[in-house]
Amino acid sequence: MTSNLFLPRVLSLTLAALLVGCGGSNHINDEAPVSNGNDSKMVGGFEQHEVNERFYYMKPVENTNKAYKLLFAFHGSGGNSQGMAAMTKLHEQSDDYLVVYPKSKNEEWNEGCRCNKADRLGVDDLGFVDDMIAELKAKYQLIDGEIYATGFSQGGLFVQNLLCNRSEVFNAIVTVGAPMSYQLGDSCSFDTPTHYRIMHGKADTVLPYTGRSHANFGLLSSPQAIKIIGNLNYESALSTDKKVEQGVTLTYYPNRAIQTELISVDGAGHSWNLSPINTTQSIMEFFEKASKHPLPQGSDLIAINEDYYHVRNVTPQTDKPTVVMLSGANLHFHSDSAWFALLQPYLSTQFNVYVIDRLGQGLSSNTSAPSMQKFATDLPVLFEKLDLSNVHLVSFANSNSVPLIAMQQSEDFKQKIASMLWMDPDILLPHSIAQYQGYPVDIYREWGQHLIDHVSAGKWQEKMNGKIAEEQAHVESLLEESEFAQHMDWDYFNQIMQTRYSIEAQLIRVNEMMNYHDDLELVRNWQPDSSIPITVIDSEFEQLDIEKAETEEARAGLIKWEAEGRKWSQEVAEISGGQYLPITSTEHLIPLTHPELIKQALAELANQ
Repeated sequence: MTSNLFLPRVLSLTLAALLVGCGGSNHINDEAPVSNGNDSKMVGGFEQHEVNERFYYMKPVENTNKAYKLLFAFHGSGGNSQGMAAMTKLHEQSDDYLVVYPKSKNEEWNEGCRCNKADRLGVDDLGFVDDMIAELKAKYQLIDGEIYATGFSQGGLFVQNLLCNRSEVFNAIVTVGAPMSYQLGDSCSFDTPTHYRIMHGKADTVLPYTGRSHANFGLLSSPQAIKIIGNLNYESALSTDKKVEQGVTLTYYPNRAIQTELISVDGAGHSWNLSPINTTQSIMEFFEKASKHPLPQGSDLIAINEDYYHVRNVTPQTDKPTVVMLSGANLHFHSDSAWFALLQPYLSTQFNVYVIDRLGQGLSSNTSAPSMQKFATDLPVLFEKLDLSNVHLVSFANSNSVPLIAMQQSEDFKQKIASMLWMDPDILLPHSIAQYQGYPVDIYREWGQHLIDHVSAGKWQEKMNGKIAEEQAHVESLLEESEFAQHMDWDYFNQIMQTRYSIEAQLIRVNEMMNYHDDLELVRNWQPDSSIPITVIDSEFEQLDIEKAETEEARAGLIKWEAEGRKWSQEVAEISGGQYLPITSTEHLIPLTHPELIKQALAELANQ
């Protein structure tokens, strides 16, 4: 690609005149660094970190047990990290991200145009980014596949260099206030499709939206730049334009899993703030949309070794009794925290409520060997990382085995449990355990790898889609006339429900069912005692199974299961010092239908 007109480039984008326009701030923070007591120093409220004689800045990390997404924000020509932080305030947007503000070695980044001072001096800014990522991974818990970058002006040109040379590293990248250099447009190539966006004012005269002809520093237009990236992401595709608000046009590629888009703003100049767009907020929304782990309000991922557990604490209230809720299986063996979408907000006025999803459930990471035993092994570690004690532990359905297994393994964990509330728990008697280890567990174990291959091939997808739709409709019908419907967090419920559709989720369900047989063996000999009060809420959901029994033998077995379950639950409550609370209803989803009863039961346990 060649230019038609030679316009001299005056000292790196006429640097003296453009320090504010390109850099985002002409205020260089000369505050002397103050030791932070570790390997960093405090500068203007930010930690200054050094790696291979290069510097980056970030706010101190308060929760080192949490797993974070990583976001780099690159300043413009002549700017600095503090100016970028003050202008963008990206570090104030979400506590799910570690936001890092790197500092260029000289006034510019090596943006890949082979045309500026950083290039002539041989500055390895790609290597600098590699070094920062390696160091941050060593220091903090970072979520795999959740690294992001944005840059303004010349920093925006540099993040394009990251896109073209490190696409496998970054999940999404955003350029603000810059198109693309001729040279990078010619050389850019990558094999890993990556979410990318340009945000550019059409009245920009510094790095013009329409591009610029120049022998050394020619610029493509932003529409040309986004077309190049679109072709790399999709091989070949046609974009479409949409007016998103007055003076703002979105150019995008419809029906694509990877987003490539251009936001063009009429009348906006060379600025981070592209009114009427809130640039910072828009970028964070773009990153969250691209995220493999989009987290709703109140949710965190807590890392244990290579796994991430989804923990939700919507309204932290450390002055109130602590409740931790563990979900169990419904009719179709879905066991995620969607079942607590009403109960958690309802209880949060009176308790400090945590919900934890097992591996493979909800927003927790997947695992090749999902089981109650695995969750029980990690639960004491989660309690330590969350600094939990004097906990009132709520178990729905078959999750009552989890704390029992955990207590076998850790006396310290047992000391942190103040009480337990079980809703339709597994009945830990020989006949009932045999029922649980029967169909479908026994068939799944018999089919083994054949069943796994069958599900992996998508053979269950249509059936699963129908079951999830059935569950959705059932919950909607339950709440249609409910006095508690106002407490339902439908956004959260729908987000968790969506996680059930994938083949990976179906495989988790199959493998967990196979391992359920062995989980039950670990609690076969459990006996209640008075060390921890246990309240049992017991519905008549067994009646539905009894009515559907296909043989008299099966019906007799189910009737015995129901009868011994009633008696056993009463004995557990009596011996432990809790309550037995029967419900004259066949509805198993007690967290959705009886939140008031649950709240009252927890209040009594908390007052013991």
